[in-house]
Amino acid sequence: MLKPILYEPPRSGWGDNDPYECARFIAGCVTSLGEQLDEASQRELARVVAEGRVGNHIDHARHALAEHTRAMAEAA
Repeated sequence: MLKPILYEPPRSGWGDNDPYECARFIAGCVTSLGEQLDEASQRELARVVAEGRVGNHIDHARHALAEHTRAMAEAA
């Protein structure tokens, strides 16, 4: 799970290349993959976790993968 941000986020929109915006974008992509209950999303989440190139978002990716795996098992 993502840790709460302890500072005021910028008021501007997407695309400023601000570290906060980049972090939100990555977290949003991981969350979006986790919400799509299909095999392709499962493979991509597993790949993201296995490669480990998401920096500080690895715990979020692992959690999304675990939740996705559980949801897929319940749906089957």
